[in-house]
Amino acid sequence: MKITLNGQSYELQAGATVADLVRLRQESGHLTTSAYAVERNKEVCLRPHHAATALKEGDQVEVVVMV
Repeated sequence: MKITLNGQSYELQAGATVADLVRLRQESGHLTTSAYAVERNKEVCLRPHHAATALKEGDQVEVVVMV
């Protein structure tokens, strides 16, 4: 499935959740801090909801790192 991640096309397995995306970004070295926030389709996705929030084809996701 394709989503848009931080303005770029990004491919994920069908059924992936926000938690899966965060884990993949951490494993790849693109997310190296615990100070981040996730926005899905212009709505903040709180960490307690990451595992239960399924991503869908065409979702717009922003992962923002706090500085």
